[in-house]
Amino acid sequence: MSLLLLAAAASAAAAAPVHTVAFEQNGRTYSVDYVAHLETTARPAHANAAGRHAVQRCLTQANVTIERRITDPASGQSMSAMLPGMATLSQARAGRCTAESFRATDLASAHAEVIEARLAAAAQADKPALAATLSAARSLAAR
Repeated sequence: MSLLLLAAAASAAAAAPVHTVAFEQNGRTYSVDYVAHLETTARPAHANAAGRHAVQRCLTQANVTIERRITDPASGQSMSAMLPGMATLSQARAGRCTAESFRATDLASAHAEVIEARLAAAAQADKPALAATLSAARSLAAR
């Protein structure tokens, strides 16, 4: 089972959706990436009516968290932080739960528009916190 989880984590990292914005403060322009991280789980669900055979389905659910990565293009230095909040995405497939069910790439591609909209909304809502983070980092570096 641990190999299955490692494979799921590797596929999620390879296909993490990213929203990039340029943020200017104090005459410097920073590149800010908002990266969606998906942690997937899958569980079997059986739907059956009285007197009929059960139809097996696999319910896949992903918790989506967002990481903010700030990069100074001039120096190449960067810092990152996880933003508060989490969204949940789900989908159902016919059949048994297998290693394919845990693939975050399938879930990410099925909900690509929702994830992109969430990343864009997070970037917009994060502007005051981003400005405060850069101001704090600048004042600490000046000391």
